[in-house]
Amino acid sequence: MTLPPDSVTFRSATPEDAAHIVHHAHGRGRATAQDRENYRAWAASALQRGLYHARFACINETVIAGAGVLYFEGGPALGTASPMRARLVNVFTEPEPRYKGLSAALCAQVLDHVRACGVQLVALACTADSRGIYKRLGFKAYPAEMRLLLPES
Repeated sequence: MTLPPDSVTFRSATPEDAAHIVHHAHGRGRATAQDRENYRAWAASALQRGLYHARFACINETVIAGAGVLYFEGGPALGTASPMRARLVNVFTEPEPRYKGLSAALCAQVLDHVRACGVQLVALACTADSRGIYKRLGFKAYPAEMRLLLPES
């Protein structure tokens, strides 16, 4: 698919776009219907509360790619003054228009939003395939995080 430059429009997500965000977050995974509904409800609420911001690329109002950022207070990191932090999440492009620069463009737009909010530290998790995009945007490798899923009590 070749995308004429004027065929793609960009817009910010609204709470009504939560289903698109679920697709970007869990469209490729093992999420159950309940997982998807939990994420949809959270995304709508987080967008409304300003804890989450997302940008979409669209053709004829159909979302073909997206990128989001989650804001949270984590205390000032070394070398930063802001207690706020950001995590780049849900970067996704539908299969057909991949490798056209949409993810990089959306990430740059999201990072502009982060800068405008005065947040200095942005983290992300990425695949080996997407590492180059993030390096070009200025991200540096950081020692791997670990994770623990606690059972419900």
